[in-house]
Amino acid sequence: MSAPQLNNIHFTNPKLWSKRNKIIAAVIAAVLALTGITAFVVTSHIQHQKECQSRQMTFTDKLSQLDQAISKAHDALASTDESVKEGEGSRLAHTDGFTVTTEGQSATTALTDAIHKAEDAKKAEADKDGEQVKCLSQQDITDAEAVIKAVDDQTQSFITTRDAYRLTKAAGEANSTMDAAKSKLAQVQQAADEQIKIVDEDSQMASDGNVKAAYDALKNVNNESHSISTTVTADSYDEAVASIEKAKTVDQKANDVKNAQESLKNAINAYHEAQAAQAAAASRAASSNSGSRSYNSGSTGGSQSRSYSGGGSGSTGGSSHTESGTGNPYEAEHARIDAELRKRALTKEQADSGHYTYCFITDYGYICS
Repeated sequence: MSAPQLNNIHFTNPKLWSKRNKIIAAVIAAVLALTGITAFVVTSHIQHQKECQSRQMTFTDKLSQLDQAISKAHDALASTDESVKEGEGSRLAHTDGFTVTTEGQSATTALTDAIHKAEDAKKAEADKDGEQVKCLSQQDITDAEAVIKAVDDQTQSFITTRDAYRLTKAAGEANSTMDAAKSKLAQVQQAADEQIKIVDEDSQMASDGNVKAAYDALKNVNNESHSISTTVTADSYDEAVASIEKAKTVDQKANDVKNAQESLKNAINAYHEAQAAQAAAASRAASSNSGSRSYNSGSTGGSQSRSYSGGGSGSTGGSSHTESGTGNPYEAEHARIDAELRKRALTKEQADSGHYTYCFITDYGYICS
């Protein structure tokens, strides 16, 4: 065996090493082991730091989400807060009385408890985010997520209960408001039809300018009122609110018909008053301008004559009959108005029957409209 071969055997066989070589080898082995351990420790520490930083960022985000969840829960409670008026602040319409109902009380209590638990959990989780714990665990994040879910679920449950109550409330208002509006509309439509009929039956009154204008206006708005929708739909809250607005439109149309009917009634009354005044004036004129009449009549054994002036004095005359003043225009007008008033005159019982809105008395009886 050659010398190089002997050296190789000696180098690979620790038993043949000298004491000095063994010490050197031990030192080298120790250095290598320490280097490996150090590298492992450093690598593990770096990995641990990365995981801590990642969990820290996730946990901070969860705390922000928890703040938002708590804020939404408070907003939900504020939407039914009866210390403020509906429509003010966060208070929603059709929530009146919600907090005193059984379902409202239960939902409010459950959400309030959830908020308190969430705020307590938030404080506890925030303490973990300080110096007490150098690195958060995955369980800390899981716990934060559970708190967020709990308050979110309770908030949604509250909103569902609240919205169901609001729909019921709005639907009830829509139906009651529409019922009242339809009843009101039916009444004014009937009154309008009766008022229109009065004019239809009196062609002379219908030709009066003021009456005709009021008559046409009433017919137009009354016709419009018969085509207006009175259907209530309340399958959703928005539909119920729309039906409430529709009911208000019906009510306004009823007011329009009533106002137009009042205008026609006033025009008719003004027409009758003008007719009565004209008749009174004609009567006075006829009295002051009446013609004279003279009558002559004969009798056995002699003659007798009478003369009247306005129905006053008489004288004896022959057997002839004469009359003057029959062509007076005032008398002709007076006769025409007399005939009209006589035709329209009613008894007191008829005037008090409740079928008329306005009456005045004349020499011939009551004139009503």
